[in-house]
This record gives sequence, C-alpha cells and structure tokens, in this order.
Amino acid sequence: MNKLAFFKTFLKDISVASVTPTSKHAVKKLCEKIDFAKPGMVIVEYGAGEGVVSKEMLKRMPADGKLILIEQNPVLADHLRKILADPRVTVFTASAEKVDELLATIGISQVDAMMSSIPFTLLKKHEATTLIAKSAKLLGEKGVFVMFQFNPRGKKFLKKSFHHIDSGLVLMNIPPLLTWKARA
Repeated sequence: MNKLAFFKTFLKDISVASVTPTSKHAVKKLCEKIDFAKPGMVIVEYGAGEGVVSKEMLKRMPADGKLILIEQNPVLADHLRKILADPRVTVFTASAEKVDELLATIGISQVDAMMSSIPFTLLKKHEATTLIAKSAKLLGEKGVFVMFQFNPRGKKFLKKSFHHIDSGLVLMNIPPLLTWKARA
C-alpha cells in the first residue's frame, strides 16, 4: 500500500491512528522491546495497519511462532492478508476489545507479547481500561505489552494493569512516537 492510499484510509477512518506508516527506524526500536528467542512464542498486534511492524516481527519470530493481527479496518485487514501470506500469521478483522474471544477461536489462552498502535485516548475510558486489563490477563506474569502512539496520556491506561512501565521516544518518525514497554 503506498503512502497516498494509506493517507486516504486515515481520512476515512479515525481509528487509523497515523497519517503515515511507522518509520523503519521506529519499527526497529519497537521490535527491540520484545525478546523473540522463545520457541513457539505467540504475539498479538492490535491495529496492525499497513503491516510495517508486523513484517519486522515476523522476520524475528521463530519458525514455530504465531503472529495474531487484529485490525478493525477491513481495507487494512485485507491488505495484511495479501502481504503476509505466512502460515504463522492469522488476521482478524475485528475490534481489539474482542481479543480474548478471537484468541479462543484458535485455541490460544496465553500470549508472550503484544504490540499496540491503538490510540487509547480516542477510546472511551471504560473501553481502554477493559482492553488493557484483558491484555494483561492474556500476558500473565512474564509477557510484555508494547504500546506506541502520539499522545502521552496513553500511559495512564497501562498503570492500572501493569506494575513495570518503561517509557521511550522515537524522534525519527512522522510524527515522533511515544513508546511504552509494560510488564506485570
């Protein structure tokens, strides 16, 4: 998907959180927050968008890993299915709020990592809080939740379900990204 097509998708759907795809530099920084060494690891990505982060995670994942992408925009979800034709990838066209139900349909009850570009500050407070709580439950004690967005208020949702939160900033992105790595 070219940048113009991505921008047009952004204009039609407020839940597409950015006017441009995440930069290569930002993708690298985000993926450094996940340990990809675990055999059979399961990663969930909320708001996979154009798939730039998804592609990099797929490169780093073990051959027996699973990458579950949840993208509510049907145009972007179809795009993901086309560009990520890999048996390790499952794409759901749905709201991330249904993550537990979606994972249950494919027999997954625990995940190792989650990556999220969802603009939590655009969600209703109870929706954001519920999604983060569900995510923390699916991650358990050892999982990691990586979130990136443009609004610093996004961190407040993490504080309710995670005890350890590391913050970061990626300037080499348009616009610059705020990042958080959260653990139980």
